[in-house]
Amino acid sequence: MKKIMMIMLASMLIPSAFADNTSSPNQQTGKESIREKRNSRERSPGTMRNNQSEIRNFFASLTEDERKELRELQRSNPEEAKKIMTQKLEQYKLHRKEKDKQLNDLIKTYQQAENKESKEQAYAEIKKMVTEDFNTNLAEHKRQLDFLERRLKAERERYDIRSKNADRIIKNRIDELVKVPELRW
Repeated sequence: MKKIMMIMLASMLIPSAFADNTSSPNQQTGKESIREKRNSRERSPGTMRNNQSEIRNFFASLTEDERKELRELQRSNPEEAKKIMTQKLEQYKLHRKEKDKQLNDLIKTYQQAENKESKEQAYAEIKKMVTEDFNTNLAEHKRQLDFLERRLKAERERYDIRSKNADRIIKNRIDELVKVPELRW
């Protein structure tokens, strides 16, 4: 439930936080970064998938303490939570842009390297960055799986209890339905 609330909050903030009214230098020159190409492909069928991906990546970048803090703030002061969430989304967006630029620069360095040593060094740095991103995403997927497994376990237990007590539940419902209206709760 807490995760759903956070996702709903983020989905309200995402359109404004991820709106980018300025064109990037790559777009002005007609060249697109790898991430921009991928994002444009993801957006073409619809932005929902991309927004979910951005939300997942943003939440993956938060520590467990930050998530807990935001959930508590959402309960106590929704306006302040929205303000902080917007700030954190902006910081995340800037950080991602810097990382994308760094990765694109490394790719360019790799492609333009004139000797094997320079190429290997650039490749190693690219691999390090891609591995960090992959591990972050993998950790977030694991966290989501753990959450879903706990939720599935609870739903299974609820199902088992209702299944075992089906006759009583049905009888109670029928008794409630056939009661004289004046005697109903």
